[in-house]
Amino acid sequence: MAARPDIRRACAADLPAVIQINQLTWPEEEIRLSQVEKVLHDPAHDVFMVEMQGQAAGFIDGFITRSAQGELRWEVDLLAVHPGWRGRQFGQHLIRACLQAGQERGAGFARALIQLENRASQTSFARSGFDCQPEILSLYIASAEEGISPSVESAGHVLVVNTLHYFGLWLEEDHRSASLSAARAACWQANCELVGTLVIQSDLSDNKKMSELGFTKVNDYHWWVRSFKTDA
Repeated sequence: MAARPDIRRACAADLPAVIQINQLTWPEEEIRLSQVEKVLHDPAHDVFMVEMQGQAAGFIDGFITRSAQGELRWEVDLLAVHPGWRGRQFGQHLIRACLQAGQERGAGFARALIQLENRASQTSFARSGFDCQPEILSLYIASAEEGISPSVESAGHVLVVNTLHYFGLWLEEDHRSASLSAARAACWQANCELVGTLVIQSDLSDNKKMSELGFTKVNDYHWWVRSFKTDA
């Protein structure tokens, strides 16, 4: 009988494995021990590990956010499988465990932001019941900057998010210049590292505006969404 992978909640002892697998998956992404440690100890997060033959083979992270309308959302933020263990559906095992955690926390649906070119993740999430949303979204980020006037409040939905890669703010539903600048000011006041926002590609009539406001484009993505209501 073939050995089965072991799925369990991550603990502090998994920190080196998370760092290693993350670096192998996204070598261009900076990941700091202190930030991973913070998330592993954060009760708002559910981080799962998959082990095979006593070796760490992958991880996934999930956490709750609340929409502007008050609905609880389960954010499947990171999914990574060690290159040596890919092709064994470990990603689907991790997604299944993460989804159960989101349901137990009362979320109405789960969502994952996946790059257009990330075919492996798209396959894993499709097989796990997620549907790809049609809009192509461009992710922009900006660093916190002291001195930006905080006098104008954003009319958008601003969230503080703690992830394995960063501690930052998200701006949703409003991309006016005043709101984008206000979000950068709020980022500084909250002692966050960066502020991010997603813009529907078809709405990018003025890419220059984002650059002038200090925002840099990261990549293009789709939201992949799965409702929990049909699982009740």
